[in-house]
Amino acid sequence: MSTREMIARHVQLQLAAPFQPKAIKWKPGRVSGNRAQAIAYIDARMVEDRLDEVLGIDGWKDSYEALAEGVICKLSIRLPGTDEWVERWDVGGESGQPDAGDRIKAAFSDALKRAAVKFGVGRYLYTLPSEWVDYDPQKKQLKSTPRLPDYAIPRDQDHPERPATANPQKADPPRQEVKAKRPDPKTGTELAVWLEEFDKAALASGWFTTRELSRLVIAQVREVHKDLPSVMGDWHAAAITVAVAFARKLWADRKGLAPIDQIKAMIGHELERIEMSWQDFSDYYGDAMDTWKEPDWKKALDRLKDLAPPKG
Repeated sequence: MSTREMIARHVQLQLAAPFQPKAIKWKPGRVSGNRAQAIAYIDARMVEDRLDEVLGIDGWKDSYEALAEGVICKLSIRLPGTDEWVERWDVGGESGQPDAGDRIKAAFSDALKRAAVKFGVGRYLYTLPSEWVDYDPQKKQLKSTPRLPDYAIPRDQDHPERPATANPQKADPPRQEVKAKRPDPKTGTELAVWLEEFDKAALASGWFTTRELSRLVIAQVREVHKDLPSVMGDWHAAAITVAVAFARKLWADRKGLAPIDQIKAMIGHELERIEMSWQDFSDYYGDAMDTWKEPDWKKALDRLKDLAPPKG
């Protein structure tokens, strides 16, 4: 993955990130008596704040063209650290407000929001499940609002207002030691099962990313025994011994690291997975890394996990 592709993907993920639940607004859609479909939305100010936050005040610009019954918005963003601008267009319609000035203002805001959706801002709101809630016909207001699904809630751990996940199995695993229960493997087939369980234990500990331990073990064994069969089930006893010993060493070494260093080690593995160098990673974040604390490193790791390795 090139540096430019990394930057573009990183910006895409930041723009598309969910907003805080308390910032989401709700309005009635279809109405049936005292029940109404709840429609989630964001206002134009939230879009502008997101663009400022991700790109900086000089990293985006918008222009408009009035139509007979609406407005066209051209939204342009600049990829950080480059001179490359990317553009998206969309049309906003006037609202049903009585004042003509308010209607045209609404059209401009709608056009901006629609153009921003094409960059991913708030796009997840269109995927929310349709829910009906209690409705006050006289005030024309919703009496309650739906609970957002987990994917529509920021996963940053420094947001205390995030509610607990409805499925505890999907929650971040506690940072505790979980040891593989099987005895040391004697055959290649047993090693494959043993490593699979060790991978689960490593992930549950919070010290390794998904399948990181087994990938590192396999790479190390192939470095020592260059003539290994491609199928683990055919591995010889010497290779199995190296695999077990190295897996245990990785576990002990990672366990002994400070939390930040554990995260950095996992970042290093993810960089190898997407074929990106530490230098490119450091160049992208720049001097800001000098002041990073554990939550900042964790955010960077989470973003890397979402990146796919280069094709081919």
